[in-house]
Amino acid sequence: MKTTLKILLTLYAFSNLKAQTPPMSDSTFYYNSAGGKEWYYYQRDVGFARFTSGAQYTGGSQSNMITSTEWLTGLRDSLNQINFDTSATNFQINAENLYLSGYPGFEYGYLAITRDKYDCGTHNKWYMPSNRLVVIFQDAAITIAGATAWGVANNLTLVQSPDLSNLPSGNPYGWSWVFRMNDKLDMMQPLPTAARLWLANQDVVSHLEPDIRFFKVEKEPFVQEAFRPTVGETPYDGTCESSPEMSALASSSTPDALWHIRNNGNPLRLNPSNQLPMSGTSGADADICECWGEGYHGENIKVAVCDFDGFNYNHPDMVGQYLPGVDFGQATPVPFNNTYYGININDTHGEQVSSIIAALANTGANTSAVGVAYNSKILPYRITGFSSEIQGAIQQALVDGADIFNMSFTSASTGATQTQSTFYAQIQNAIATGRGGLGIVFVSSTGNGNGSAKRFPAMDPEVIGVGATTPDDERATPGQWFWTGGSTYYNNATNLQRYDNVAPGTQIMMAATTSQGTANNPINKVGNGASFAAPVVSGIAAILLSAYPSMTYLQVTNVINGNADKIQSGVYYFYVNPNVSGNGYSDETFFGRVNCFNAMQNPTTGIQKQQDISEGINLAYVGNDENAILFTKGTNSEGSVMKIYDISGRLIETDKIERDQNTFIWNTSKYTEGVYVINVTTNKNTQAVFKFIK
Repeated sequence: MKTTLKILLTLYAFSNLKAQTPPMSDSTFYYNSAGGKEWYYYQRDVGFARFTSGAQYTGGSQSNMITSTEWLTGLRDSLNQINFDTSATNFQINAENLYLSGYPGFEYGYLAITRDKYDCGTHNKWYMPSNRLVVIFQDAAITIAGATAWGVANNLTLVQSPDLSNLPSGNPYGWSWVFRMNDKLDMMQPLPTAARLWLANQDVVSHLEPDIRFFKVEKEPFVQEAFRPTVGETPYDGTCESSPEMSALASSSTPDALWHIRNNGNPLRLNPSNQLPMSGTSGADADICECWGEGYHGENIKVAVCDFDGFNYNHPDMVGQYLPGVDFGQATPVPFNNTYYGININDTHGEQVSSIIAALANTGANTSAVGVAYNSKILPYRITGFSSEIQGAIQQALVDGADIFNMSFTSASTGATQTQSTFYAQIQNAIATGRGGLGIVFVSSTGNGNGSAKRFPAMDPEVIGVGATTPDDERATPGQWFWTGGSTYYNNATNLQRYDNVAPGTQIMMAATTSQGTANNPINKVGNGASFAAPVVSGIAAILLSAYPSMTYLQVTNVINGNADKIQSGVYYFYVNPNVSGNGYSDETFFGRVNCFNAMQNPTTGIQKQQDISEGINLAYVGNDENAILFTKGTNSEGSVMKIYDISGRLIETDKIERDQNTFIWNTSKYTEGVYVINVTTNKNTQAVFKFIK
């Protein structure tokens, strides 16, 4: 991967740009948002190169120091990853890079970087920078023309800007802009370039960082499931509401196929499927069906899924569940509103995550997955992993009125100095201005490193960081339930540097798509990973917001964490970490395994359920753009007023409802797509608040 090593080894001297050739272990840095230095090391065996029009490198090595190459067509700009022999001398590697830089069509290249020295060949330990920079201006009111002019003055081209016509103004953090470096030498040294430009522009920019790639954290083999006919529903106990999938998948040998929804301690469907049946532990689920029994399934909630690769709008489990999305993996973001695979049809990670949140509870369709919040909707945002793409998706989530933002990916590795994600300012914007000021709820996976490590964005203070558990209520570790990975944790966590909870993430059933010849085949699969624990929590957050729409992002976080089960307490995990306020925190399972039903029954003080607020007043969907307010007898005896607000809090319509009118119908065809808040107040001071998604 040292395609561009030759030039990457020629570092900038900030004062006079003098070329020099440091040793292979030489370090580099950029300035983070606090003005401190974020240090990295150059990788010895990994580099990237781009050739004309993103072409694949087919040239031969002059000294056999290149051990392999891979054309990364799924990444923005279609880079070539070039792997070098770790035994190569500095002279040999420099010779290889001289050869590569002279190859026909060579445009630019750069080394991989790592937080740890000598991480050669270690999977998901190195970072991939890009030829782009992420910039936040001190003047939050800067125009596109002004940003473009600043870029020209610094030999940069503006490639991505916020949607200034839709995003809220007056936020205290500023919006991110993305620029492409024009100078070939700058491109080959993205971190030193970012540092140099930040030092030179401190009077104009508050933040300037290189664009660094994050990683999705699931790469497990899977079991393909045939679609199964729906049969009679399985009986349930108490308030546990069943769904057709729970019986469609169940059999005498594997009755708890959807164990994260309901686990009665019976045998589970497994990956690999040729194993003898294994039984889970009764009650080790997230109490999802009990939340359904309360009557909430994510109604009127939008969940943004920022993820890798494909989203299949036509998968039987997901028909009608996707809203229009955006591909941020393109050089210029591309909107999409139909089946979208990105580059790799066989890798629909985004679809898998989405289905755990919102796969339909089917009414006769022969499918197998069901979402935790199956009445919610998904905003699909495809990325290839670079931080600039993620910040663009966060900005888009505000425009699209998202309630929750799921990130099933993680940083490759982090150093002791890192305290936040490179797109942390955009998260702050979204919690300050999203949902009319209540804040978007952010959820992220901790990763599959099976060790103590800081992983971002899961460790960002405002993000719910989620690890994975097994059907036996234990933190997932290698070998358990046929998983080769293990859920990442963090020892000695503090209040500001910690993860939040764990959720079922092993042997989880989900929807996916694979290619069969020229056809795209919708399937179901069983997979493992923290990637699949995070959407369980996003689904629980959607259920809570459908029941308690006035909850803030922080209240959602505290309710989920505060009502988690202390699993295996005193056996494997001790919930007494003194570094977290009060007892009840474990370094491996954090505040515990999430429990939807507990969270539903114990909300924050002062928060009422949607149905309780609407005593005697209800919202009904009539159809054909018509909606109705329904009053029970006597509720509207003195007349009422209905006010409708858009997601930014702007009043867009006021209607007077005459006394003793029990049904009031209004037409929404004139509304644009988005989220609206409906407030109905009677002259007797009875009030109802609803959320409506157009």
